[in-house]
Amino acid sequence: MTIVFLDFYNEVAEQAWSMYDADTSSKDEFESALKSSIQKALSELWCSYNFPWRLKTQKIKTKVLKNVYELPPGKIFIKTINGKEVYSIKCNKKYLKYLSNYEELIDYEETTGEPTGFYVKGDKLYLFNIPDDVYTIEIEYYTLVIGYNKEEEDIYTLEEEDDIIEIPEKYEVLFKNALKTLSLAYSIADTTDENYEQYMIQYNRAYKLLIDYCSGIELNKRITW
Repeated sequence: MTIVFLDFYNEVAEQAWSMYDADTSSKDEFESALKSSIQKALSELWCSYNFPWRLKTQKIKTKVLKNVYELPPGKIFIKTINGKEVYSIKCNKKYLKYLSNYEELIDYEETTGEPTGFYVKGDKLYLFNIPDDVYTIEIEYYTLVIGYNKEEEDIYTLEEEDDIIEIPEKYEVLFKNALKTLSLAYSIADTTDENYEQYMIQYNRAYKLLIDYCSGIELNKRITW
């Protein structure tokens, strides 16, 4: 299911106690205060929990003697396997070991073979061993991408009136309820304002329902083999 920015802006504006015009027809009519409040609330809500729809898989085909690759746009999924936490990065269906002491690796530049470990520097993924063949690396991660624009490019916030938030239909109402009330709370500069308190009460209720529903299919379960 998709949530269009213009439609959502008007839905927020028409909520009780709102002081904004709910008949906006284009982004030129957006109130900057409400627009920025929606952007802030969306960023906070999106990253506040490992929502199941955020979990994505990226596959990388390695190149011979190339060990540096781009990380996916998000946080790598951590699983618990046999009582130990592992990053969900696999090569040929085997989890790669996280190398925290990679600087101590001996003769690293001469070590080739099937990758068995990895480390991260900046926004790059480094494989160890250096691939001596073409391998498939699978990375599960929680994406920061919230949707797409009219050119179908990934976006990380809402800017244009036709920008779209993409989430499954079954979560839409719960997610929107939380996002609406948090957006309106953030649109009020004075946190002692009576309406701010009411919006936050509504947000906390909406957020609890959203989390309760999503945690019913929590993905980060213990795995034993």
